[in-house]
Amino acid sequence: MAVFDPKKTHYKHTPLANTDAAITIDADADHAWVVEEIDWSYSAAPTGGQVSILYDLVVKWRLDVPNAGLGSFRFPNGFFQTVKNQELYVKLTAGGAGVTGKLAIRVR
Repeated sequence: MAVFDPKKTHYKHTPLANTDAAITIDADADHAWVVEEIDWSYSAAPTGGQVSILYDLVVKWRLDVPNAGLGSFRFPNGFFQTVKNQELYVKLTAGGAGVTGKLAIRVR
């Protein structure tokens, strides 16, 4: 799992096959996280593929990903934003046996 580094704006996670790809950015009392873009890929057609954004352990945005290959979603300026002092968690669901998922996000 990738964890927040205040010097970065891009994060990525490439786990083993059939494992969730996840990125966690810790809560910050002085900062709200703005997700600008999410990129993902599956090496083969996933079983139940989804990309999700959660904060405070509640799903706030989810997109089904039925196909193999690259996918991307760019949020309009400031569209997806947490509030101060909330952890941001982005997850690409495990794609199934032998399927590798990759996840990358851009935040500010």
